[in-house]
Amino acid sequence: MDNSDHTSPHLRLEFDLDGLKIGQNAVHFFVADFELESETRHPRRFEIENSSKGQHIHLLVDDQPYMARYNNSANIDLTIGEHTIVAFLSRSYHESIKSDHAFIWKNLLVNNDGVTEVETQFPQMIYSRPKGDYYLENPAIDPVLLDFYLKDTDLNDGNFIIAQINGLMFKIDSWAPYYITGLGVGTHEVHLKLVDSKGKLIEGPTNDSGIRKITINKQQK
Repeated sequence: MDNSDHTSPHLRLEFDLDGLKIGQNAVHFFVADFELESETRHPRRFEIENSSKGQHIHLLVDDQPYMARYNNSANIDLTIGEHTIVAFLSRSYHESIKSDHAFIWKNLLVNNDGVTEVETQFPQMIYSRPKGDYYLENPAIDPVLLDFYLKDTDLNDGNFIIAQINGLMFKIDSWAPYYITGLGVGTHEVHLKLVDSKGKLIEGPTNDSGIRKITINKQQK
């Protein structure tokens, strides 16, 4: 199955709010027109890190690094307080599918009385890649994917992303995947912020990713 941009994949998170509780919760995803665990048939899979396990779901809870889910089920740990639960479909090379139907975004309020969903209408961003350790054949030139997900903005409304990579600042004003090159062997820092047209941070629980550290290693032959 070729899951390139001409398809219309769907993702739905199925759970009953009344059934959610403090602690571990099992949730189920419904996926249509998208084949989990298959390799994405796109040349990009040869350019950047590609999962041998195939296409999957990125599941994010608050500001924690995403969990890759290669099947339709997952566990979500809820504590008392506010939580942001985001899931979206990902190609085998970890690039998100940016479509109205390919993601879910839930803002939840958890207390001793139960779990309620909080309706929001403000722009939101959540960090996806880069993440973890990379083993590159040529660390000086091999690209690393930079990707994020948006809700209630597409950056065509004056909002933009400030990306800081090892302290260097970049302006991102188009919702698309990006490549970072020239990192070299070592530990590197990536920091994303969603800001308004004046450069002011848009308030939101995940709109400032904080500093994310990744490690680039030389691939051993």
